[in-house]
Amino acid sequence: TAIDDVDGDVSANIAVSGSVDTSLAGTYTLTYTVSDSSGNSASETRTVSVVNLSSVDSKLSALTYIVDNIVIPNYDALASEAASFADDSGPLATYGASLTQNSSPGYTYKIDTNLAAARIAWKTLMKKVQASDLHIVGPAARNKQDLRNRIHGYYLGGPSLNDYNEFSSCGTDVLVVRANDGSRGVSDANINSRGMVALEYLLFNEDMQHSCSSGVSAVSGWNGLSESERQIQRYDLAMKIAQDISTNASKIKDDWVSYRAEFLDPGEIGTNFQLMSDALFYFEKYTKSSKLAAVVGQDPLCVETTCSKFIESPYSESSLANIKVNTEQFLSLFDSGLDNLTDQSDNGFSTLFKGLISDVINKIDQMQSAADSQSLKQHVAAIDSGDLGGACDNAFANPDSGIDPQICTLTGLMKKVTDKLKIEFVAYLGVSLPESTQGDTD
Repeated sequence: TAIDDVDGDVSANIAVSGSVDTSLAGTYTLTYTVSDSSGNSASETRTVSVVNLSSVDSKLSALTYIVDNIVIPNYDALASEAASFADDSGPLATYGASLTQNSSPGYTYKIDTNLAAARIAWKTLMKKVQASDLHIVGPAARNKQDLRNRIHGYYLGGPSLNDYNEFSSCGTDVLVVRANDGSRGVSDANINSRGMVALEYLLFNEDMQHSCSSGVSAVSGWNGLSESERQIQRYDLAMKIAQDISTNASKIKDDWVSYRAEFLDPGEIGTNFQLMSDALFYFEKYTKSSKLAAVVGQDPLCVETTCSKFIESPYSESSLANIKVNTEQFLSLFDSGLDNLTDQSDNGFSTLFKGLISDVINKIDQMQSAADSQSLKQHVAAIDSGDLGGACDNAFANPDSGIDPQICTLTGLMKKVTDKLKIEFVAYLGVSLPESTQGDTD
C-alpha cells in the first residue's frame, strides 16, 4: 500500500521490479516504486526467501529431509536387495542348484564358490537391514514391530534380563524338517527361528547335526539323513525364509508410499518428531547395550565376565560390521537435519556430538584393518581365555587412552555417545526420553 499526504491512497500507482522463482530455493529482492500526481516518488525493497522443504531449518523440514533422503530410500534398498537375494536366478538359488547337481551317495558338506557367493549376498542384505533398524517408525513399528521382526527378530521384546528371547537354533532345525514335509510354513513359525538370524544359521553353520535335545521328536531322524539330504533341506528352508523376508520388506516399502503424507502432516509434526527421536534410541538400547556392552560384560544385561549369547551374528562373525552400519546411519540421521536444530540452541553441541560418533566409526575401521583383526566373537574369547575382565573394565572406563582390550575401548567410546544422547541430545531437540530408557543410568 502507498499513502500520499495530498493525493491520499496511491496504491494503484505502485510498480514492482524483480521476480521470485518459487521452484528454486534462494533469496530474492523485490523493489516497489510509487509516484504521486506531482511526480514525487518513493521506493521500498522487500526480501523474499524461498526455502526448500528438504532444508534443515525446522522440525518439519528436518523430518521431510530424513524421510525422503534416508528412511524411504533405505526401505527401498532393503526391499530391492531382499528380492534379489530370494530371486529364482539369485545367489541363493544358484547355490541350491549346485547342491542338487552335485549330490551323490558319498557327498559331504562343502563350501564351494556358490555357497561363498550366497554368504556374501547375505552379508550385503544384512547391511540393508542394519541401516533400516535405526528408524523403526511407521509401518515397521506397527503391531509391536511385527513386520520388522519378521525380517530380523534380534532380541524381540527386549533386551532385558526378563524378556530376552534368544535365537533358537533348535527351533530352526525343527522348522527345516516341518517346512520340508509341509506341516509348517515360515510365516507361522516363531520369530526367533526365522528371519535373518535363521538364514545366517542355515548358511554359515557348518555343523550338520541338529542342535536340539534328545527329547525333540521332530528331528529324531535328522542325523540319520545323508549330508547331501541335510544340506539340501537346509537350503530349501533358507529359500523359503528369504522369500518371506522379501515379502515383508516389500510390504514396509509399499506402505510408506501412503504413510509418508500422514507422517509429515504439519498438525502431527510434534508427535512424529518424537517418534523419530525415540527410534534413534535403538542405538543406545541395542547397538551399544545389547550388541556390544553386554557382550563384553559392560552392561547390567550381563551378570558374568562376558555374555557371548548376546552376539548378534555369531555364525557369520559380522557383528562389528553390523555395529558400524548402525553407527553410520545414526550419524547420517543426525547430520541430515537434527544437527541444525540443535545448533539453534548451542553452536557447539552438533560438532561435539558428530565427533564422538565419528570416533566410534573410526575405531571400528582401525580394528577391522589391523593385521590381527578379530571378530567380536574372537574378542570375547580372548577376554575369557586371558582373564581380562579387569583390563576390560579399565579400557571401558578410559576409552580415550586407547588401551587394550580394544573392543572394550570401543565400548567406552560408544558410551560417550549414548551419554550425550540421553542428556544433551533430548534437551537441545526439546524431546523426551523414550519410556524404555528412563531410569537407565548406565
